[in-house]
Amino acid sequence: MMDGKDGWHGRHILIVHQNFPAQFATVGPYLAARGARITFVTHRRVGGCGWAKVVNYKRQGGAKSSNHYFTRGFENCVASAHGVYEACKSQGVGRPDVVLAHSGFGSSLYLAQLYGAPIVNLFEYYYSGDRDRNTYRSEFPPRDVDLLRAVTGNAMMLLDLDLCSAGYSPTAWQRSRFPLAFQDKIAVCHDGIDVRKWSRMRGEGACCWRGLPAGVRLVTFVSRGLESMRGFDVFARVVDLLARYDRKLIFVAVGGDRVCYGNDQRFLRAGQTFREHAMELAGLRAGDVHFTGTIPDRSLVDLLSASSLHMHLSAEFVPSWSLLNAMSCEAPVVASRNAAMEEIVQHGVQGFLAPLDSPVELAERAMEVLDSPVLAKALGMEARSRVESKYAVDVCAPRIAELLRGAME
Repeated sequence: MMDGKDGWHGRHILIVHQNFPAQFATVGPYLAARGARITFVTHRRVGGCGWAKVVNYKRQGGAKSSNHYFTRGFENCVASAHGVYEACKSQGVGRPDVVLAHSGFGSSLYLAQLYGAPIVNLFEYYYSGDRDRNTYRSEFPPRDVDLLRAVTGNAMMLLDLDLCSAGYSPTAWQRSRFPLAFQDKIAVCHDGIDVRKWSRMRGEGACCWRGLPAGVRLVTFVSRGLESMRGFDVFARVVDLLARYDRKLIFVAVGGDRVCYGNDQRFLRAGQTFREHAMELAGLRAGDVHFTGTIPDRSLVDLLSASSLHMHLSAEFVPSWSLLNAMSCEAPVVASRNAAMEEIVQHGVQGFLAPLDSPVELAERAMEVLDSPVLAKALGMEARSRVESKYAVDVCAPRIAELLRGAME
């Protein structure tokens, strides 16, 4: 049995992710507040933080152009895993009571040999070869070699599934993609949304987007990258339809000119961004959408608080944090219909769903929300309630903590 507040006082937890704090931004502080000692090993962080000692690792090698296209990802995973091992060994991290790591980057692979400590992995997405054609948009089809490479990309996760004491996936849909032989080892638990931070701002002057002329409303879109996997080109087509419907709508897109997933570059002219490509296809001018780039969380809370409609248009892939952040801020949502979205948004309750390949139907659903402030408010309140009951830190962090506790016993 463990002693102290919730049994965590003095326990050493080693968290590993190539980014900081990534998916552990909520559970890390949660455990630290209960007396746990946190060491966070990462590739992309300089300096410490209030709740963890931060240790940097350097990749030990990595893929080269001479490596087979299918194995380059695995080569990079091994390089990261070796780097983590060497950093922990050389920087006096000390034996942890448990390791918590994101699988797929290979970060925790060799820590069982170094420490003999139990390992809990976050399993985010398992590729399925030909089945993954559903993930790619028909307008931007994958090459056969991309699908074949994806199968090889599961190698590190399969090693982690074998070595870990336990694992978890953020949604049941994500868990369902993993081989049946391992699903009993994977719990369903989201990373956790800070509903106090992601909360609708009220009161005069609370939002920098307030003060717009009477009747002007915001329609928002948020994605780390403005790309096909997250449906930016579909959003551009919906913008064209909605702008004809109501000239007092302002469209705001948050995100960078980067492709995080997929292979959009193959379909672009030299030097062209996917944002430019999508705007051109939709017949939009530069000023028809307000682009903010990447903005701080506080500014995003302000924006989502003022949003009359938030559109989340993604292929069937890992659900984005931005959807739950918008729901937590009570923004009424219109999202693309697929299995990943249907688990989070109940059609007609927290928002509306429509096919990603139907900009007309998406626009019709958007008009339905924009035409009824009463409906929009009801959807937003239900969205907030759903996040509070299923995805809030206070719900999710204790579940992850219990997985770690179980691994140590």
